[in-house]
Amino acid sequence: MFFFVFMLTTKKLFVISRLPYFRKGSPVIDYVSCRLPLDWDLPINGGRVVHLKADGSIDFSAEKTLWLPGSYSAKMSIISDGIGFVRLSGNPSKFLQGHNLFGVDDIIGLVFETMTRICSMLQLVPTGENLSVWRSGDYPMSRVDLTFMYELETFDDVNAWLLSASKSASIKYRGRGHYQEGTLYYGKVAKGKRASNWQFKLYHKGAEILVPHHRLPADLPRCDDLVFWARNKLRIELTLRTGELKRLGLLRAADLDPVQVPSVFSRYLAKIEIGEDQMIEVEVEQELKPRHRAVIALWRTGVDIRTVLKRSQFYNVRREIFEAVSIDIGSICQDGANVVRLRRVLEARPAQLPEWASEVMHRPSGLRLVA
Repeated sequence: MFFFVFMLTTKKLFVISRLPYFRKGSPVIDYVSCRLPLDWDLPINGGRVVHLKADGSIDFSAEKTLWLPGSYSAKMSIISDGIGFVRLSGNPSKFLQGHNLFGVDDIIGLVFETMTRICSMLQLVPTGENLSVWRSGDYPMSRVDLTFMYELETFDDVNAWLLSASKSASIKYRGRGHYQEGTLYYGKVAKGKRASNWQFKLYHKGAEILVPHHRLPADLPRCDDLVFWARNKLRIELTLRTGELKRLGLLRAADLDPVQVPSVFSRYLAKIEIGEDQMIEVEVEQELKPRHRAVIALWRTGVDIRTVLKRSQFYNVRREIFEAVSIDIGSICQDGANVVRLRRVLEARPAQLPEWASEVMHRPSGLRLVA
């Protein structure tokens, strides 16, 4: 009988996370919040909220953010922020191409394309000076999200990897992550508290796009292919907010060029540690049919399975279980508590772009396509 032990130590984790992805792609710009120059005659907003006192006089009022639909209903928010300026927030990749499974690593190109499209929608004509600043990236950022995709063998492997990592992976001074509904967070704070300067979020991208509010647009080209490609993908997102961007010297978009994106992402990914004395594991038996798992559970209690199943059924089940996990239920398990459970290795590898990626990708001029 063979037993497969699954172990993912610190060394293996870092080999997976650091070495390959510089050659196979770069982290993607997934979210951005920045303040850009844009000359306007009337303030840009989505309306105004007015709070009235009991006597009917105005207590205070505030402008609402304007949400603009992009390709396939993905939205970006924009609002006036001082005379001649606007604040832009959202996912430019999703706004431009309808999904964010893969994209580009150039924040300047993404923001420029997004602002150009928004101005067209609002019938605004940016000045030459506005365009010059957008092209140069000489504007401040208050948040940037960098993401990278890894892949495992199966859909269930991604969930098992996340669950196991929640038990054994940690970040110095922050401890273990916060595991909630299939997502593993590092740096998450309680609602109402000030957000962390930087935060990690690890989750199953293939499962996320099956959730009703996260589904890909049905009219998106190659929608079925995108869903199939994402089925076994592990998504790692790094959020950098104002305090951390300032500490890194990345105050303006021009400071975060594509060459720096991989090194910035790698610096934070290296903070995740998995103890040498711990294991991230998944039981091979989880992949068996429910009826087979039930038979094995009964066998472990010391029951003679021959007395439980019909003769023909016994031999069929015995053969199927042995072929799948090398357990022979024909023998009697003498001490179920001491039976060694089967394990296998889970390896997260950098995801490879599909050959047809360019068909569903908005690619700003001169930018690289990365996963």
